[in-house]
Amino acid sequence: MKFNEKLKLMREKNGYTIKQLAKAARVRAKTMEKYELGIEIPKLKTIIKIAEFYGFSTAELFQAAMAEVNEITEAMKKGSDAE
Repeated sequence: MKFNEKLKLMREKNGYTIKQLAKAARVRAKTMEKYELGIEIPKLKTIIKIAEFYGFSTAELFQAAMAEVNEITEAMKKGSDAE
């Protein structure tokens, strides 16, 4: 599961709005929407705040975010190899 999917699923499962999660993570609601849509990946400090909000270790969220960063990096490498 991609980071953005996991983020949205956790929020919905726990009954929070984007605004509530954004406030806890100290980012704008629009920024949180971008995280959930997969347009942006949050900084580590934001991932930590989100994990603290839900009361669990950052490892689970961080692993999902890093997997996505690795996917993007690989896609970029493949794109530049095609040129």
